[in-house]
Amino acid sequence: MFIEDEHFITSSNVLFASSTALAQRIGEVGSEIASAVGSLSDDEILNLDADEWASRVAQELMIDAPEVDVEAAEVLTLGRIDVDCTGKPGISYSMTESQVLRPGYRFRMEVPVTGESNLLVSRPSAGMEPLRADFADGYVVRSWDWPEVKGTESFNQSVQAFKDFVVAGAQRLAVDIDECNTVIADRARTALDKRREAILAERDFLGALTVPVKTAPDAPRPLRAPPMRRRSTPARALADAGRAGAIERGPDMSAFYLRAHPRIDPGRRPRHGALTG
Repeated sequence: MFIEDEHFITSSNVLFASSTALAQRIGEVGSEIASAVGSLSDDEILNLDADEWASRVAQELMIDAPEVDVEAAEVLTLGRIDVDCTGKPGISYSMTESQVLRPGYRFRMEVPVTGESNLLVSRPSAGMEPLRADFADGYVVRSWDWPEVKGTESFNQSVQAFKDFVVAGAQRLAVDIDECNTVIADRARTALDKRREAILAERDFLGALTVPVKTAPDAPRPLRAPPMRRRSTPARALADAGRAGAIERGPDMSAFYLRAHPRIDPGRRPRHGALTG
């Protein structure tokens, strides 16, 4: 059930309603962790600093919580229109009117959003009633066909209510995303340890044999997973542009990690912070 009077809202999509969107994103992180571990050779697995590697993977895979900037929001008019008020509450009409049309305006409010804006469809664990809005090029967009008879004060209240609700929903969602981000390093370390244990167990078993054993030329080889595909967001693009050419990689650990996993950038820093309106 919507928390607003939706009769004159024309946006077609819904925020804070999906019970699966964030879970799917977390699942992608798990797949990317497996890819990162799978891209390493057995010797790299055994020789690297597991905690440092897991920390760097976590920095790379951190989910960018969507941040809305209602202070920079703009309300635009698309001109005068005849608003279909048929069956809408608060509109007087005569019994001879089969279609109730009243003069009004088409409005659109654009609220800038950074981070992974598509996650705004996710329902926060703390709960949030859904909001009707659309996405367009770095904005959350709310649209109305507003009849003059409803008055300016009612429209002002509708605009402010949307701002308040979208900020509250984004802040609640940020709490869930922060919780997910805090355990990425642990998940990466666990996956690495599991692979390391398997390698050591195999080597122990083969080493305990009393006869010489060689790997046959036609023996199945472990599949090397493809590199992690870094998820692009407007916020990451801006951060990368500002960092371009400014990162000085050392000749020791940086070179090692880039060789072990070309998608991990030693200069990357995590992006944190709850959202404010």
